[in-house]
Amino acid sequence: MFIAVGELMQEYYEGQIMASAGMDENEDLFSAVRKSTKTRAIWLGINLLTAFLASAFIGTFENTIQQVVA
Repeated sequence: MFIAVGELMQEYYEGQIMASAGMDENEDLFSAVRKSTKTRAIWLGINLLTAFLASAFIGTFENTIQQVVA
């Protein structure tokens, strides 16, 4: 009984982690890079955009950060 509950919880949380990475349960974790990139391109683009926004935001406060750190 406890093993079945553990397996059920593992499947649930594995699905949650895969969904947060933009993957579905039918996708193979060890598929080719080209295929994975094609299916996850939207999330990769959003991640790249947010990284640029974060660096621009930090750049606007560069002098203030430098004064606080020094």
